[in-house]
Amino acid sequence: MATAKSKRQGQAQRSRVAAAQQAAERAKRRRRSAVGAIAVVGIVALVAGIATVVNASSGGDKSAASTGSSGSSTSSTQKQQPTVSLPKPPPGRTLKGATPCPGAGEARVAQFAQPPPMCIDVKKRYTATVKTSDISFDIQLDPAMAPTTVNNFVVLAKYGYFDGLPFHRVIPGFVVQGGSSGIPDYGTGEPGYDLGAGELPPSGYKYKMGDIAMAKAQTISGSQFFIVVGTQGQALPAQYPRFGTVTTGLSAVQQLAERIGTPGSDGTPTKVVTIRSVTITESG
Repeated sequence: MATAKSKRQGQAQRSRVAAAQQAAERAKRRRRSAVGAIAVVGIVALVAGIATVVNASSGGDKSAASTGSSGSSTSSTQKQQPTVSLPKPPPGRTLKGATPCPGAGEARVAQFAQPPPMCIDVKKRYTATVKTSDISFDIQLDPAMAPTTVNNFVVLAKYGYFDGLPFHRVIPGFVVQGGSSGIPDYGTGEPGYDLGAGELPPSGYKYKMGDIAMAKAQTISGSQFFIVVGTQGQALPAQYPRFGTVTTGLSAVQQLAERIGTPGSDGTPTKVVTIRSVTITESG
């Protein structure tokens, strides 16, 4: 009997050990699953961040948020400043039907029914002088690389569309983003249309400091653009139509990003900086 009892006790002990091992293995699998879920969330956040850069922004990048890699490492050592509430969209009229090429002195248009026709001469040179409530800078537009995108930007500028709109997403070391209509909000607000698949740069294109490109979500934004101000912006994949580069005032744009930017995919600035005017100069 003692021998049988010992056997039963041994079997019970082995059963308890086996059960404990199985429980430990299940817990281990759960931990792996949790880590995997966290990793997936991190990847999704990164992709979403870039995509809002990207609505193209996440209510603020939009695209292009926002951004995973957009969280500037330099900002981690800086004291976080409170962000601000962005202003209401500036007043403007709505164009119904086909968009005509703009004339001189057009009153501001806030919403369009359709994308514009081709209004520029792609063989000529176009420069945009951007004056804001804080800084000014010049952009050399590149119709050879992205003629439709340049044309769209020029038409919007001549209709005063950008006037009064804030830079709604500013991330040090990454991008300064603006051009959202604010209707219904900054980040998702468009001019009434998008640019579809867009004019993407050549495969393998590497963005340069000062490049200006269109933000995107599922499609290319009709008006939201971003300026590359750091190495994280340079690391973006070639999925955003590059249509020009800042030729004068790039350091001022970079300093603006450091002064008012915040890390992360949202990137709501600590100070409201609005575009006062975008003046287009044609030459050649």
